[in-house]
Amino acid sequence: MMNLLLINVILFMGLTWGTNISLNLLYVLKRSIPRVAAWDRPIDGGMNFIDNNRLIGDSTTVLGLGVTILCSLVAFYSGLFSDTVAVLTPFLVYLGHTLGSFIKRRMKKNNSFVPFVDHGDYVFFSGLVLYVLGYISLTLALVCLLITYVLHPIAVRIAFLLGLRENSY
Repeated sequence: MMNLLLINVILFMGLTWGTNISLNLLYVLKRSIPRVAAWDRPIDGGMNFIDNNRLIGDSTTVLGLGVTILCSLVAFYSGLFSDTVAVLTPFLVYLGHTLGSFIKRRMKKNNSFVPFVDHGDYVFFSGLVLYVLGYISLTLALVCLLITYVLHPIAVRIAFLLGLRENSY
């Protein structure tokens, strides 16, 4: 079990944030190279939920799932994590984003900032599941979530100022 040690904070945040950054870089790539965007498809296939809003939306995609698989392989072969944590965490990041998108659509806030969802869904979901499964301590999950809620908005603002994001939230 990963306990609250500085190295474990760095490793867990490196894996969750690294996956998140990789997914965001895919978005930048799709904006820069329209042909890549043309190949990508949302995983919800454009389906609507019972409330007539998109199930998840355009931001959670098939190419994003491919990036997630790649992040899992890199983490697995890095040797820095247990096999399960290495493979599972990037998928939990992806599912955390998916859940966040689902929640925002139910709130009818898909194009606006939603506190706690926009800056931490991926760390919250990953930390919760890995804690429940016994791979990380609750303290580690909470410390990483707190650090994310402090640093992620700053990182997003910097990415926005660099032209890597369309919005500052």
